[in-house]
Amino acid sequence: MKIKNLAIAFTQNANAGLYDSLLDEEYDQALKAIECVTSLWHYKEDTDENPAKYEMNILMPLANAIEALSCQDALLRKYREDDETQGSDSVST
Repeated sequence: MKIKNLAIAFTQNANAGLYDSLLDEEYDQALKAIECVTSLWHYKEDTDENPAKYEMNILMPLANAIEALSCQDALLRKYREDDETQGSDSVST
């Protein structure tokens, strides 16, 4: 099952004026959400300058999201370990 890139629909809707009634803060929040989703909208093997695709298999953004969460989890664990190590160093001095 293929789905269309949400950024394309968002841009089309914005150009059509569908978001004109939103406050700037609301629009910015929606835009940031679309940018976040669009960052997952690529195939790993693509080396294009702009790897985002018009449509793709629904499982690819999901796989990219899981990978991004895994990377963030690893960074958070490393940060916490480093923080604990630094904390124990300052206690011993």
